[in-house]
Amino acid sequence: MPVALVGGFAEKLRSGGRIPNNPAGSRILSDYLKTHGKALTQQLGDLPDVELIAPDFPERPGMIDVLGYIGDFAAVAAIIAVAELCLPITLYVMTYLSLFWELHRRSPARKPQDKRDGFGGMIDPPEHR
Repeated sequence: MPVALVGGFAEKLRSGGRIPNNPAGSRILSDYLKTHGKALTQQLGDLPDVELIAPDFPERPGMIDVLGYIGDFAAVAAIIAVAELCLPITLYVMTYLSLFWELHRRSPARKPQDKRDGFGGMIDPPEHR
């Protein structure tokens, strides 16, 4: 607890307050603030005189320390891998295969082409007369 900060706040409250052009309101406000300032000062006086020591901060973790927590987050990592990697790839492959099969089913049967041209039938060979 910031004892010095609370003590300064209590002193500020004990000094009272002022409302411009309103002496009656200033007196009521000052009495109200002084009462709170005295109560805070009394509470601060009741605190034990033990020196408060802040706990030591933990050392800053490095990469090796972070890798020690992999087992704690393996389930979450597996769910994310399935949702972000496996599911979209599976949907893509299934869509591709279903469209490929549908095109194969709808297209008429093709007759085998002559492969003499060396380009897999992409060019028509010249007709001989």
